[in-house]
Amino acid sequence: MLKKAVALRLAVGSLAVGIIALGAPAAASADTVDAYAQPASVTVEPAVIEPCMESTIVFGERYWGASESVAFGATGFRAEGATIVSPVNANADGSLVATFQPASDAAGVYEVTFVAESGSYTAMVTVTEAGPACDADPNVLAFTGSELGPWTVFAGAGLVVAGGAALMMRARSKRS
Repeated sequence: MLKKAVALRLAVGSLAVGIIALGAPAAASADTVDAYAQPASVTVEPAVIEPCMESTIVFGERYWGASESVAFGATGFRAEGATIVSPVNANADGSLVATFQPASDAAGVYEVTFVAESGSYTAMVTVTEAGPACDADPNVLAFTGSELGPWTVFAGAGLVVAGGAALMMRARSKRS
């Protein structure tokens, strides 16, 4: 019985040493930097924009397959008015650069989704409150909503003169 207990402990101990010995090369190589093992990066800059601004989504090398076909789309308020400029295929190194521009009256969070055979990614872009109109010329005064022509100024001035004349005539008639 004692021999069986010693033999069992020896077997378990040998197995444990063997597992540790097999794992040692993997642990030793964990400190080395292997570019192949590094995850591909994705950046969204800026992630918070105003209407009419653009957000750039950059996929690093090896994110997609070489020259892989990548479909894209957006969801969010007035997403149908948004513009996404992106090549249909990834570059030869698997990288891809796309730009997202929301509609001029957009607001809220948008999900810009990229889908390919090798995987997918959804970028989140937040559009803050609307600023000036997208096609506004900063050198032109803002339109205030009035379509009245210059004749209204002359008509108004004429009414002021006529009112003043009427008051003067009334004052004269009271004196007499």
